[in-house]
This record gives sequence, structure tokens and C-alpha cells, in this order.
Amino acid sequence: MFINGVNTTLSTNEIKNIDKQTVKSNQRRRDNMLGNRLMAALLLVSVLVLGLLLLDYKFRRSMAGFILYVLPVVDIILALCVSTSLIYLVIQKRSRTDESLKFFSSTSLFVASVIGLFVSLAFPKIGTAGALIVLIGSLLLFFVYVVYPADFFAFTILLFAGAGLMFACTMEMSGTIFKDIVKYILKALAFLIPIAAIALGIVLRKNKGCLPFRTKRIRIMKKGYHYYPIFSAAAFILAGAFAVTLLPAALMYVLVAFLAIFLVVAIIYTIKMM
Repeated sequence: MFINGVNTTLSTNEIKNIDKQTVKSNQRRRDNMLGNRLMAALLLVSVLVLGLLLLDYKFRRSMAGFILYVLPVVDIILALCVSTSLIYLVIQKRSRTDESLKFFSSTSLFVASVIGLFVSLAFPKIGTAGALIVLIGSLLLFFVYVVYPADFFAFTILLFAGAGLMFACTMEMSGTIFKDIVKYILKALAFLIPIAAIALGIVLRKNKGCLPFRTKRIRIMKKGYHYYPIFSAAAFILAGAFAVTLLPAALMYVLVAFLAIFLVVAIIYTIKMM
């Protein structure tokens, strides 16, 4: 094609270069948006942590009144947030909207609402210290999701879930049928989740990241995904579950071991990323 006597036809190589530049530009914008979301999450958690500390300081002597009169209102508000964000999430997923460049995606809004509702509902049991652990742990998980590879994120999720289930293995039966059933289920999950993770990892590895379903193959993991972090995390959880089931006094040692393992693996991945 000639415009003003100049040939403006693009060659195949030029078109490929433009496509590569566009892909790189879009990926850079997505990475920047993930960084912005991480900074927003850090700011939000910092505000919530400060608010919880002030709440604990101000209502330390009258915490029962706060739990009895204020917390139910917070529970209702957060429950509405969860239901609304879930509806919004379903709408966005059904319409297949690309939210990678949105500051507040439907998934992030739903997850934040669920975490907030969990903290609010569990606050009478876990107190300020437990709420702080949940919030800071959630921020750490999001940081790992944004910064590190997907296999290390899966390792972190499994290890964090295992740490929580270790407490279930040390629970004593209360005598109430409903509570005892819940505790038995949690104890069973401490063994079933790592076994299921190993089985799923074997199937995905065998099918190159795809999960066979009837006549279809559903892609779960990208090509080049490493499965040994999943297998190792599941093995650590199984070993810890057996240890604290047989010897409940070993709980703190198992949790310290989990923390040490997490830090060592995080250092290894950080060095590999340099």
C-alpha cells in the first residue's frame, strides 16, 4: 500500500515485532496493576491492624459490650458485602470480563469480604491477637501470590492450611455432639488434604497440567509448572499431623519447623528469581 508515494505495507517480521511489543506492554501494565493492588492491600491491612490495636486498648475492660452490641452489626454489614461481591464475581466470570487492569477486581473484593467476615465472626474466640495473625497472614499470602511463582504460592497455601489444621489435631473432645463432629472432621482434613494434594499433583503432572474430565481436559496449571513444592508441602503436613496426633505437646515444635521450612524455601526461590 502506497501513501504519498511511500510504501506503508508492513512485513511479516514487523507485524510480529509489533505483536510482541503489544504483549510485553500489556504484561507490564498487568504487573504494575498487581503492584498497585499489593500496595493497597498493605495500606488496608496497616489501617486494620492499627484499628484493632486501638480497639483493644480502648475496650479492654468493656470488650464484652463491644462483642455483644457492636460486633453483630459489623457481621451483618460484612455478610452483605460477601453476598454482593459474590454476585458481582459470578456476573464478571460469566461475561468473561478481563479484570487484569482493574484496580479492584471482583475476585479481590470477594476474597477481602470473606476474610473480613471470618475475622468478625471468629473475633469472640480468637480475640485481637488471632485477628492480627489472620490479617497479616492474608497479606503475606497475597504478597507471595504477586511476587513469587505459582508453585511457591501453592506451597505456601498448603503449608499455611497445614499449620491451621495442626491445631485441630490437638483438640480435645468437648462432650457436645456438634462440636465433637466438627473437631473430628478437622482432624480428618489434616490427613485428607495433603493426600488429596499429592493425588491431584500426580494427575496434573501426568497430564501436563490438565485435569481429565469426561471427554475434556481442563487446564489447571501452566506448562513448566513444578510439582515438587506441592508434594513436599503435603509430606510436611502429613508428618506434622502424625506427630501432633500422637504427641500433642509437640505442636509448637511442629509450627516452628513449618516456619523454618517456609523461610528456607522462600530464600531459595528469592535467589532463583535474582
